[in-house]
Amino acid sequence: MAEAFRTCLTTGLKVHLPAENLIKANAVAAVVFLAIGGLFGLLVALTRWPAVHLLPADWFYLALTAHGLDVLLVWIIFFEMAILYFASAVLLNCRLATPRIAWAGFALMLAGAVIVNVTALQGQSTVMFTSYVPMKAAPHFYLGLLLFAVGALTQPRLHELPGYPRHRCRGRPRVGRAHHPCAMVRGGIMRSFHRYASDALVLVAMLHLLREYLLDRMRGARWLAWFTGVPLLWLCCSRRV
Repeated sequence: MAEAFRTCLTTGLKVHLPAENLIKANAVAAVVFLAIGGLFGLLVALTRWPAVHLLPADWFYLALTAHGLDVLLVWIIFFEMAILYFASAVLLNCRLATPRIAWAGFALMLAGAVIVNVTALQGQSTVMFTSYVPMKAAPHFYLGLLLFAVGALTQPRLHELPGYPRHRCRGRPRVGRAHHPCAMVRGGIMRSFHRYASDALVLVAMLHLLREYLLDRMRGARWLAWFTGVPLLWLCCSRRV
């Protein structure tokens, strides 16, 4: 089965067409949700302007919730997916190993984002950006967040696969890691950024954990986030090691 590639006329880079389509899809979704979030932000700003005061109180918090989710979460993750596909499949001159799983992850992210926005506008989930105890939202609001999170975790996993030997998969030809000097330099730079950024993430998280403990902020409504967050932090540390 021949792999579908094209060569960029400007840069000369070989581009795997399934990865290119996923780059376009994630980038378009990011721009769309950024525009939606920007519209909600404009409504919030016009409401906070005393001379205009556009929306009533209930609609103000609906728009604020949708604005926070779209601008601080949805569009950023979609855009990060596009950048990850570009960096892994284009800059490193590799192909995408499992496009169908990648499209499934994109579909989950898109469905989750739509469900979250619709639920927020229905008025049952006016929780701003704090959708945890003691705030309470509709069940399908959390379903949308869960679908979006699962899709976001599914897509990046595939970035460990481009370039990995696939000689046993459905009779496809073996594709080794990119050994071109430019690809190796780009890959080394990307890996260095990833390593030191992950080190900084763990360090900052540990400092924040210590600060919250010294300020005695793990009680009351915060106990659930503390109880679940500390094990996740140690899991993050173990994966980094």
